Amino acid sequence: MAARVHRRSDVMTARRSGVGQAEKAEKAGDGEAPKILDVPVGLAATGTRRETDSMGAIDVPADRYWGAQTQRSLIHFSIGDDRMPTAVYRAYGHVKKAAAIVNGRTGRLPAWKSELIQRVADEVIGGKLDEHFPLYVWQTGSGTQSNMNTNEVISNRAIQLVGGELGSKSPIHPNDHVNMGQSSNDTFPTAMHIAAVKEVHEHLLPSVRALHHAIEAKARQWQDVVKIGRTHLEIGYDRASAIAHKADDEGTTLREAALASGYISAEDFDHIVKPTAMVGREKSRSA
Repeated sequence: MAARVHRRSDVMTARRSGVGQAEKAEKAGDGEAPKILDVPVGLAATGTRRETDSMGAIDVPADRYWGAQTQRSLIHFSIGDDRMPTAVYRAYGHVKKAAAIVNGRTGRLPAWKSELIQRVADEVIGGKLDEHFPLYVWQTGSGTQSNMNTNEVISNRAIQLVGGELGSKSPIHPNDHVNMGQSSNDTFPTAMHIAAVKEVHEHLLPSVRALHHAIEAKARQWQDVVKIGRTHLEIGYDRASAIAHKADDEGTTLREAALASGYISAEDFDHIVKPTAMVGREKSRSA
């Protein structure tokens, strides 16, 4: 816990420093867009690299794109084995791409930064970065960790594409650029809704249609087969069985057992149960 305690002045200094560095990098890069390198997804590095946030520095696996806040969540929320579904992160890619498009159109982001974020967001949407989203479902209520996981991954992947230093937050900052104009309180529910819609349309509905076609095919295949079917659960087999067992156990007739059970009156029993009709004697007598 001691590592998590910082004086307010230290935190604010770190925040101002981070913002200042981001602003300098942005001003330096606004004039001319850097060359986008043809770098495949993945990091071949081993060991760890140092990432920082307002709480200080922390070591992160060198072969992963996530940053300090994701690493802290892995440490402090290491509960169970239930990971956040990849569908949520892929949906988050749509959120980040949409935000980058709007921020680019309004001039809040330079066009090249908007396009770079969109490019990496497409990689998130396409599942190319799935292994870089390791967090558990146990998080703060607003889903801040998953939001920052997405921001950090997009930031570092974008930095890699322009030949920058991972963890430098330059020229693409996870907060100031990827998360521009957004809040976890809004983006996480939005990502959940997008994920739900996509899962329904891409998985549930196709499965239901396949089931429908399979049942329909079986209906045609067996349409000429006549079978007996029990159509109602209140048809009386259970009570008839209980009466038969009672008569057998007590050595009484079915009539005596039925009347003793209280299921039926003597009048109804005599009206419904006609032994002579059951064995065919009634017809022979009338003849």
